[in-house]
Formats: sequence, C-alpha cells, structure tokens
Amino acid sequence: MAISVDQNLGDSESLPQLLARAEREYQLIEDGTLPNSHAAITELIRKFETATKYVSVLGLFSRNEKLEEIPTSDLPFLLLPAYLAKLFLKLNDSRLERLETAEIYIKDFLGRCKDYEVPGHLAIPFSLVSNSRGAAEIGDEIPHHSPVEILQNATAKRAAKIAALHQKLESQEKTAQLKKRIDAGTADDDVERAYYQNVINTWILELLEDLTFLQEEKAMLDHRGKLARGEKVEERVITPHHDDNVRRVDKPITIVKNDIQKRVFGAGYPSLPTLTIEEFYQELVDEGKMPGPGSSKKAESLNYQGPTEEQLLGDILKKEREIETDDPEALENARAYDDWKDEHRRGWGNRIGKG
Repeated sequence: MAISVDQNLGDSESLPQLLARAEREYQLIEDGTLPNSHAAITELIRKFETATKYVSVLGLFSRNEKLEEIPTSDLPFLLLPAYLAKLFLKLNDSRLERLETAEIYIKDFLGRCKDYEVPGHLAIPFSLVSNSRGAAEIGDEIPHHSPVEILQNATAKRAAKIAALHQKLESQEKTAQLKKRIDAGTADDDVERAYYQNVINTWILELLEDLTFLQEEKAMLDHRGKLARGEKVEERVITPHHDDNVRRVDKPITIVKNDIQKRVFGAGYPSLPTLTIEEFYQELVDEGKMPGPGSSKKAESLNYQGPTEEQLLGDILKKEREIETDDPEALENARAYDDWKDEHRRGWGNRIGKG
C-alpha cells in the first residue's frame, strides 16, 4: 500500500494515512468536538469515498480469500463501507435517498464480513446477505402468523436483542483493553489483529441494529409519500379471532353514547360508520389494544416517556456485571442503601397526631 493520494491542498499521503485522518475526524464528530454540520459530514464522506476508490483499484479484497490471508494492515479498510453508512445516516436532506445509500453500504459491509467469516458473522442473517445480491427484499411477502406465533416471535426477538447487547458490551470492553496495549507499544501482530477483529465485530452488531431502524424509517417515509400523492393506503391488522392478516383501510368513525344516537346519526350518513362506546371499546379489545372486562392486563400508554427497552436492558446487564466483578463502587452504594433503610423504616414517616 505504497500508493499516494493527491489532495486538493497539493500535499500527498499514503492510503493508510488518509484512512487514519478520516477516522480521527469521524471520531471527533461523534464526540462532538467537531461540528456535526452538513458541510463537515459531506467533506468527510468525500475522504472515505476516495479511500474506497483506491482500495478498489488496488484490489485489496477478494471473495476468494479467507480472513487469514488478509494482512493485518489491510483489516481497517474493511470498515470503509461501515463509516460511509454511518455518515449518510447523519444527512437529512433528500432523506429517503440517503437511507437507501446507507442501506447499500451496510449490506455491502455485512456481506463482506459474512464472506470472510470474521468473528461475529454468525449474527448476520444469510437472507440479508442474499438480498443484497439480488434476491427479493424482506417484506415483499409478509407471512401469515397466528397471534401465538407473533408472541413467540416477539419473545425470540427480545431474547436475541438481549444477547446481541451483551455481546456488544463484551466486544467493546475487550477492544478497549487491546487498544491500551497497542497504545502502550507492547502489542505484537496477533494483538493488533485481534483488536481489529473485535472492532469489526462491534460494527457488525451496531449496523444490524441500525439497519432495522433504517428500514422502519424507509417504510414511514414511503407511507408519508403515498399520503402526499393522495394514493390509497392500506395496512395489515391482526385480530385475535383470525389467524390470517386482514387488509383494512382506516376510515373516520363517530362515537356516540347509545344505540339510539347511533341510529339517528347513521340514518343521515349511511356511508359513515358510527359506533357506540361499548362497540368501540369491544373493537379495541379485539385488536388487543385494551384489556378485556375482568382482565388484569393494563392498557398500553400511547405517550410513554420512560426509559427505552434498550436502556432498561443495558441497566440490567450493567448490574449483573457489577455483581459478577464485585465492583467496589456498586458494593459501597448497596451497603449505603442498606444503612439508609435501617435508619428509615418503612411506614415511619410523620407520626404527629397518630398516637
């Protein structure tokens, strides 16, 4: 990799130097040291794209190679599409086009990691890699599932998300330890290689999560575009009484107090569906949005402002790790809390006037 890249300023630098400089600027933007402006991100994208072009010209990577055949000095260049995907996700102009470009880079990165079987490649679905090479997109055909199967799938996804988060935290911790050895100058080629492989593994887990949010945002933007064009929008809903998905177009409804008002209003507007309060409540129960009569299940809040599921999972994993490692600060906090409970018995409070 002795090739030099000519810059607009008239200087020249090697390809590794160009990548290292671009990575430093990316980290400064992530840390908030550099402004997260459109111009700065666009300029950084240009640098990563320049490095990508030269990597392609040099032919550093081939699908016929194995991971062991790639020199340690070439491993950082596997991250080029990952950096580009992250940067395109930060741009808000022509949002749908930016998302599509980022999706291409993400699938290119994941597909290459799958080909080389880098550590963590088992987390990449094979269908995702095949889709990036010409197969049908996920979501073209939505399978029909019963409510029980949907619940089982949701449980499996949650367990997989917990496992991925746990693996990501472990990978980040190991990467930090290896980075210290490299910075101290005590690392050999094996340590440096292990460091880059852990970095790539962390990026795999992070981009898999980003891809899920990206596809959800694309669907939302597509839905908004159809509404703006006045197209008919359909959505799939599932009720507990049917195993198959039911296509339904949302229509405006009028809620009345009793059946008499329903007949009065419905007579004047036969094309407008009108429901009583009891019927509207029963419809919500059938769709699983409200608890049924006598059910102990609580209704889901539409304006929930608490911590996200990922934050709760992160707190649980953090507490488990503190217990396993006997974290001194955690032990001190736990003992202080025990002392506080001993001095503040439950129910003591204000006893004035209570005998």
